[in-house]
Amino acid sequence: MSSIELFELSWYIRDHLFRRYNKEGSEIIADNIPLELINTYFRYRENNIEHLRELLKTVLAKLQESSVLVQSEDFKLKMNAILNRFQCSKCKYISYLTKLEPMVCFRCGSEELNEFLSKKNWYFI
Repeated sequence: MSSIELFELSWYIRDHLFRRYNKEGSEIIADNIPLELINTYFRYRENNIEHLRELLKTVLAKLQESSVLVQSEDFKLKMNAILNRFQCSKCKYISYLTKLEPMVCFRCGSEELNEFLSKKNWYFI
């Protein structure tokens, strides 16, 4: 497994968590995530589900290290904080971050992040 694969999967996992589970205390069913990724993201449609599960273990462990996810007493993963979507002013990369993480762009390391506006908020600009 390459670092590029892990970096990319990490972004997709954060995006998926943001869209599907983004509520503090939401229970994450880790066994369902590989199939959810395959069904949701064109990028993963042709992937081997077992390979995706192996990569997912590493990504979920890193999300636990950064306190995005926590393991409950019954060994289930839960969202520890809400993910917010930010866009880097320099490279325009979208990063999903919680208030518990450093506010830096995942791609270039810049601290110049702006909250990413959803399409429904564009009307008010």
